[in-house]
Amino acid sequence: MKHARVRGWPAVLRNYFFCRFHRIGLAQFFLMFAWCISASAAPRIEIDHQFWDFGMVTNQWSVSHDYSISNWGDAPLIINRIVSSCPVCLHVGIDGTNLPPGGATTVHALLDLRLLSGPISRAIVITCNDPQNPTPVLEFNGENVPLYQLDPATPQLDLVDGPRATTIGITPMVHLHAPWARAVCNNTNIQASLASAPGGGYILTVQAADSFPRSNATVTVVIRSSDTNDPPCSINVFVHNAPALELLPGQLVFQPQDGEQALVLWLKQHGPSPLALLDAVLPQDKFHCEIDPDANGRDYTIYVTTWQQQSAAGQTNELVLRMMDVSNREQDIHVPVVVSKP
Repeated sequence: MKHARVRGWPAVLRNYFFCRFHRIGLAQFFLMFAWCISASAAPRIEIDHQFWDFGMVTNQWSVSHDYSISNWGDAPLIINRIVSSCPVCLHVGIDGTNLPPGGATTVHALLDLRLLSGPISRAIVITCNDPQNPTPVLEFNGENVPLYQLDPATPQLDLVDGPRATTIGITPMVHLHAPWARAVCNNTNIQASLASAPGGGYILTVQAADSFPRSNATVTVVIRSSDTNDPPCSINVFVHNAPALELLPGQLVFQPQDGEQALVLWLKQHGPSPLALLDAVLPQDKFHCEIDPDANGRDYTIYVTTWQQQSAAGQTNELVLRMMDVSNREQDIHVPVVVSKP
């Protein structure tokens, strides 16, 4: 005897309903129905603008782009890993890795162009639990065309240990209708002057005033000619003028997980009278700290280990560094210790 086909029901459910329903009770039938429905639930990753082309850029340090990721499935989407095809030049990060159905997150990508030229093609590989698309790839393409050659390619000005001025050699790679006439800096604590060099090039001198604040900054110098048809030359100069005591990074960020995690905190001192690190007071008993001073006793490497932080998601505590100056006066430095949200 043939049975009529029930459209849209899973095959396993049809078999149980028509062939074996007389062998089981009603309660067991509905348990089997619920099992069939749950077994079909799965995450589905959806990426907005998976292939991005930044076009043609000239004399830029970097370009960045955000990729939007959503879960269009009916089970949680877990992003296990995100890897750049070039960790040196393409830096990636993600806001969240556990997406409920309907949830979304953002992948941040920044491409360092300082050592790249010509056509550029990079990729970001995501590993997730989508059974239909477990390793989607994000593409990051474009072209970097230098109009001007710089020497050095990444200008820097170190005010801590070096002189307060630096020079940059510039060679135009395009024909200029008029000689360069002026150089303008976006920071009033920096003076920029321009001089001609043999072979049609130029020498840019960048000098920092004594009033330059104790901080690291990137200043931009724009050079133009008297002819508006000539493209301007924009040069970014990194100025290193760190404070007497510098912490890298400025805060420690751990993940909300119960496994062991370890981070490194660097304490660097640039002033003439370095402080001595006496102790590091941890925020709670689920942290462990080791202090490794350098040979000169100026800088310190601090290893911080923690565990069982799943229940501490979203909390912020402090690591207190107890320091002492040459006059035996103590002072505390507070370092935020954050457990990120899932």
